[in-house]
Amino acid sequence: MVVSTKHTHSQSSTRSLRLLAKKSICLHTYLKTLVFAQFSGHCQALAPEYEAAAKILSEQESKRIIAKMDATENPEVSEMMQIEGYPTF
Repeated sequence: MVVSTKHTHSQSSTRSLRLLAKKSICLHTYLKTLVFAQFSGHCQALAPEYEAAAKILSEQESKRIIAKMDATENPEVSEMMQIEGYPTF
C-alpha cells in the first residue's frame, strides 16, 4: 500500500496529520515513509525504485506499508519532522 499526502493550509489539518502520523506509526509496525522534493536529483532517481517496491508489496498483499510525502507541498509537516535533506526516510 502506498500513501501520499497533499499540502493543506489549516492548523487543524496539521494537527490532524500529526495525530494520523502518530497513530500510523503505532498501528503499522512496518511503515516506511519517503520524504522527497521534486527538485532533488536523488529523489528523481529513487522514484522509480520506490514505485516498483510499492507495486511488489501491493501484489504480495504485504502488511508492510510504504508512504511518500512531498516536502515542498507539506512544509509544516517537514518542519515538524525536522527534515534537513532529501530524500529522507
